Amino acid sequence: MKKTLFFLLAGIFFNSAISQNPNWKIYNTSNSGLPDDEIYSIVIDGSGNKWVGTRVGITKFDNTHWTIYDTSILSLPYNSVLSISIDSLDNKWVGTSNGGVVKFNGTSWTVFDTSNSGLPAMSITSITIDKNGNKWIGTSSGGVAKFDDTNWSIYNSSNSGLPDNSILSIAIDSSGNKWIGMGNGGGVAKFDDTNWTIYNTSNSGLSGGPARCITIDKSGNKWIGTGQGVSKFDGVYWTVYNTSNSGLPYPDIRSIAIDGNGHKWIGTFYGGVADFDGVNWIVYNNNNSQLPDNGVMTIAIDGNGNKWFGTAGDGIGAFNENGVNLGENKIVLYSKNEILIYPNPVKQNLNIEDVNLSDNIIIAIYNIDGYLLQTVSPNLQNTIIDVNNLANGMYFLKVVTKELVKTIKFIKE
Repeated sequence: MKKTLFFLLAGIFFNSAISQNPNWKIYNTSNSGLPDDEIYSIVIDGSGNKWVGTRVGITKFDNTHWTIYDTSILSLPYNSVLSISIDSLDNKWVGTSNGGVVKFNGTSWTVFDTSNSGLPAMSITSITIDKNGNKWIGTSSGGVAKFDDTNWSIYNSSNSGLPDNSILSIAIDSSGNKWIGMGNGGGVAKFDDTNWTIYNTSNSGLSGGPARCITIDKSGNKWIGTGQGVSKFDGVYWTVYNTSNSGLPYPDIRSIAIDGNGHKWIGTFYGGVADFDGVNWIVYNNNNSQLPDNGVMTIAIDGNGNKWFGTAGDGIGAFNENGVNLGENKIVLYSKNEILIYPNPVKQNLNIEDVNLSDNIIIAIYNIDGYLLQTVSPNLQNTIIDVNNLANGMYFLKVVTKELVKTIKFIKE
């Protein structure tokens, strides 16, 4: 009897300790406004909101409230959302599994499908936006569509060097090259807007199986997740990580994200998620952590370093080694120079940080009608803007460098 009581109390203590683990927060249909536990995509906008694509619609999570958009309110033509991307004007581009592409500007929804546009297929697996605002849309059976907001250009196996029309992933490097992952053993295609270069198991070190995800690090290395592991390509050499030569827990890779310290977070279909720092591997699964499901389909990392793991059937696990922080968002405004702004919303002082901030940068604040209110000359490392004189409401912070112009919303409260 005493032994039974001891183990019962030990079990209660263990479960309580797990449930109070500050490094994890779990969101599912039983404890949040998440509309479904099968998660396909997560992206984070400039205000820190999480946009989550699920089997039964898309939801916005602002760290407090959940807003659901689905076919029941005529927002979406089809509930299953496989991909989401956000352009520089904060429009959400939503790829559905059988309803084409939907553009959401915060108020209205515009549907692009095979009947009213140049879209070649209805199942949208990937959407990536280049620096010129062109949308590169991968479809499950019709190849790649490029949309410049007016014209459509289609690339498929019959009219281009693309060898396979089953597209699973698209990434764009700093030179504007498109890296396109294919199913059906098609490998990866590099497209420079003129020429096509194909990498597959017969002509390169690419590991086999469908190329479901491609992520590019700050050094330009391509990290390609396939059905047989992860392939790193530096432009010349290939390095393959699989279950036999690394700490990778499962060969079928579904998602890869890279944090601010350069760690690769690799989501597998059945083995949980692996944190790889270039030397060491740490695996999180539902046996040794609070990861809710071992199938990690999508990963997003916010400005506070929280990792958001969307799983195959048990909702979302938010993880941070230093404790999940849903407070003020440090928002990455320009990832090349690691510009951060926070807090957002802001009451008085808006902080802008960048250890590599160049002295040829211009910062300006505009109101919602586009009128210039204030310009700022930043110092070399940190700039604090006093916005106490602004009325409560929405504003736009514009950062101009010689490389690009970037605008982000912030809220004065």
